[in-house]
Amino acid sequence: MAIVKLEISDFRNLKAVEIAPAQGLNWVVGPNGSGKTSLLEALHLLATGKSFRANNLRSCIRGGAKTCRVVCLKNAAAYPDVIQRLGVERDLSGGVRAVLDQLEVTKLSGLANQIAVCTLLPDSINLLIGDPSLRREFLGWSMFHVEHNSDYLQVLRDYRFSLQQRNALLRRLNGSELPLSGNEAIRSKELDGWDRQLGKFALKLDERRSHFMTLFRERYFSLISKEQLNLRSSSYSSNEVHFELLRGWPDGVSLEDALAEARMRDIERGFTGSGPHRADIRISYAGKPVRDYFSRGQLKHLISICVLVQADLIRSSRGKDGLVFIFDDAFAELDENHASSVLAALRSISVQTFVTTSDAAVANRHVDAIQDRMFHVEHGDVQMSVSIPKENY
Repeated sequence: MAIVKLEISDFRNLKAVEIAPAQGLNWVVGPNGSGKTSLLEALHLLATGKSFRANNLRSCIRGGAKTCRVVCLKNAAAYPDVIQRLGVERDLSGGVRAVLDQLEVTKLSGLANQIAVCTLLPDSINLLIGDPSLRREFLGWSMFHVEHNSDYLQVLRDYRFSLQQRNALLRRLNGSELPLSGNEAIRSKELDGWDRQLGKFALKLDERRSHFMTLFRERYFSLISKEQLNLRSSSYSSNEVHFELLRGWPDGVSLEDALAEARMRDIERGFTGSGPHRADIRISYAGKPVRDYFSRGQLKHLISICVLVQADLIRSSRGKDGLVFIFDDAFAELDENHASSVLAALRSISVQTFVTTSDAAVANRHVDAIQDRMFHVEHGDVQMSVSIPKENY
């Protein structure tokens, strides 16, 4: 699948945009504040129903407008000669409406099924140095697309339901007027049941996550070993980076036993403190977390490889089903040689890519005049261009 036409209405400073992207690499070039990142953000909204810049989507609606709208025409996954129309609209009340060929898409996961989006942004290094929830989100998003033909999603739903039920029971017990030692038989019986359920689904979920992490590590080493892509860093040994799944409860014990041991603490806190919902990915180098060991430049290099691995795995799993890669401010975040290598890797795995830069000279040096398309953005106006005449902005 490829987006063959993109229409954006009243999204930030983009009043009315209509472009026909290339199936491969699309350059979005213009001065700072012109609307380049807004175009990528609109694509992200189309694929997820969410913004990567703002929690409150009212800020995405252009001043004076009541709604913002993003619509695309795309090739159908199963029937590439069939063109589908997908659109998302947000209004000032916060409501969202998504439509695929005149049929309502009732869940945001329905959008994700249509277009998978991978993002490489200036703040993407937070995945390496930030809260574990960011790495769980990266893991979950990747598995949603890579494991879409397995029972992963059902196992995840079963685990979340059991977790919600156990947490609700913990809150009721926490708010009880009885002392924590009172009515122990009833408490134990109810919690025992949910502990067993959580333990069963946690084991299945951990097995599927472990399998994905094996795939991730294998693809990481496969990509960096391809000499023609030249993705290795000159400042650290890419082979010495380690990715380890921390499952969310102590090794050597079942989750059911861990929950039993922590029962009184969980009751006092009103939530479940152990399980896959507390999982993390430990990313280390020379035995130390990369967040403590790497420079900012090295972190930017490593996260670019991680997102490439994610895109390559999704592309392998979905085949020609939709994948869009958005790469914001590419040559400001990475040195020119490595940014060029990332783009070469994206070309090699046939991903429809949108890359922004304010450096017209760099764009002109790296654009493929036959396969790529270049769009010039200024004051919210987007126009296709053969090249950008200015040296820079």
